[in-house]
Amino acid sequence: MVGGGAGSAVWMQMLADVLGRTVIVPGAPRYAGVLGAYAAAATALRDPGAPAALRVSPARPVTTFTPDPAATEVYDRLFAISQRRYSALAQIFADLNAPTTTQEGTKPRS
Repeated sequence: MVGGGAGSAVWMQMLADVLGRTVIVPGAPRYAGVLGAYAAAATALRDPGAPAALRVSPARPVTTFTPDPAATEVYDRLFAISQRRYSALAQIFADLNAPTTTQEGTKPRS
């Protein structure tokens, strides 16, 4: 996992639990995209200094989050409830989002 959210241990553990899969976070997750873009540009430009710069990249995995089966079970149960809730409220949502008219029969301005 990369990006700003990968800096949160709580968020990464939750993600592992929800997905039921191991989540691996590199040493500098916030900069992984920049390092990848740099590697692509350096390769395209045939930059001889790129390999040395990429060797010191903090891209090796340093933190692993393993799913907790009990938490995964709770998230699965809550997701099933959420799906039922959406099905039960779908028509109400459609009614709330339907166009409305004024007394003169014209749509109100947004």
